[in-house]
Amino acid sequence: MTHPPLRPDPCEAVGTYPMGPATVVELRGEIDVLTAPLVRRHLQHLAEPGGVLLVDLRPVTFFDCSGLEVLLDAHLQAVLGRGRLEVVCDNARILDLMTTTRTRTLFHPTATLTEALAG
Repeated sequence: MTHPPLRPDPCEAVGTYPMGPATVVELRGEIDVLTAPLVRRHLQHLAEPGGVLLVDLRPVTFFDCSGLEVLLDAHLQAVLGRGRLEVVCDNARILDLMTTTRTRTLFHPTATLTEALAG
């Protein structure tokens, strides 16, 4: 007898689609120590020199420091490639984590994709 996985397949935790000149990366479910490495690889694969990545955290149900580290890596990669990373988030807990770790001013999270695209 096989048991169902404890977590959804990490590929199911990440969805991507184009929005104007940007690529939207929608993260879903739990972004933690188990899913963060695959999310990181996904973001690294999508980063293009001069490109814009919009990371949408609104569907995320859990987000810890592992997820924050992924965002920091993606931000660095975007800056080094002369691109930009925008974060869309309306979750008070995630915003509090960013405030506590003093990364909220780095990410400047917006409430909608439209605001982030204008960023």
